[in-house]
This record gives sequence, structure tokens and C-alpha cells, in this order.
Amino acid sequence: IGPLAAADTDTAVKIRVVLSAYSAVLGAADGTAGNVAHALTAAQFQALGLREVDAGSESRLLSDVVDGRARVAVDSQPELLLLAQAVQAVIGAAGGGVAPSLAQLSTLGITGATPDNLPVGRRARDATADDGSAVDSVQELRAIVTQAAATHAQALQDLRSYSGASGESAPNLQHYADAGVFGVDNATLAAVTSVLAIRPAD
Repeated sequence: IGPLAAADTDTAVKIRVVLSAYSAVLGAADGTAGNVAHALTAAQFQALGLREVDAGSESRLLSDVVDGRARVAVDSQPELLLLAQAVQAVIGAAGGGVAPSLAQLSTLGITGATPDNLPVGRRARDATADDGSAVDSVQELRAIVTQAAATHAQALQDLRSYSGASGESAPNLQHYADAGVFGVDNATLAAVTSVLAIRPAD
């Protein structure tokens, strides 16, 4: 109750609302994902001071994140606020906002993202629905990051293995983009690719 505004706890009814919301969060956070009968609501998060969490994709993703956490990881308002900020970054990015940082993805329990493959994952998120409905679960986020990592690794391998041999398919712009090589366009593609063909083998 301490971090909340005085106006949120100035009556017995308001205090009961806060305690009920906090009890729901701690009940969901049992360390086992996917076993909560009823998702936590935006109203419950807002009662705990997370006023910016909306009733759509943000509350669904935040509820899913809390569901998989141990109780000690969500037993303070600052911990919940950190999760909420990371969730809002993810959902905001789906709508064209600034992409979440590696630290924010890690906060949500998403591993496998690196500075190199992060742009690939960002493009995948950008291609999803603007309302965040395609990234409003931990499973969906993990799937995007896993695919981005695989796409990035394959593109790097294709570039490294290109030799320019007769009949060999040359890398295209998508290969460079997926590998995180920026600045290659239609005007420079042939020249850059020719350098790949004559470089020393790895």
C-alpha cells in the first residue's frame, strides 16, 4: 500500500480493493505458467498503481507474465511496475512504437534475443497486428524471438558460405537484412556480394 497515492487508500473500501488485487497477483504467481483459471485484469493492476496498463493486450500479456513467476518476483509494487513497463514496450512496438530493449525482453523471461538478431525480431513484431494481439502472451513472444534467432543464424551461414561458384544462388537483399547487415540496397548488392565471393574462407 505504501507506494500508492493517498487517494487510492483513503477509505476501507479502497484498501480492500487493493488487498484483493494483490491477493490475486500473489495467487497467480505460483511459478507455473498456464495454470490460472482467470486472467488478472487491468482493473486489478490499476488498483496496484499500474495505471497505464490497458484492458486489452497489455493486461493479457502482463497477466501471462505474472502467471509464470514465483511469488517473490512480484511481491512488491516496483517489481510489478518494471514488468508493466516492459509489457507496454512490447505492445507499443507492435503498434509502431519504440522496440523493447534486450533488458526488457529479459525482464519478461524472453531469452535468445541478442543485439545482432534483435532487428529481425523487431521486423517480425512490426508485421503483427497493431493492437498487440499477436504478442500478448509469453509463448507468442518466445516464438518470435526463437524464429528471429534462427533466421539470423541461417542468413549469416548463407553469407559466409557463398563462394560465387557457377550455379550457386547469390545472396539477396533479404539475406543481408536478416543477417543484420545494413546499408546494402539494389545499387550496392552486386558489389557487396562480389566481395563475399573473393574473401578468405572463415
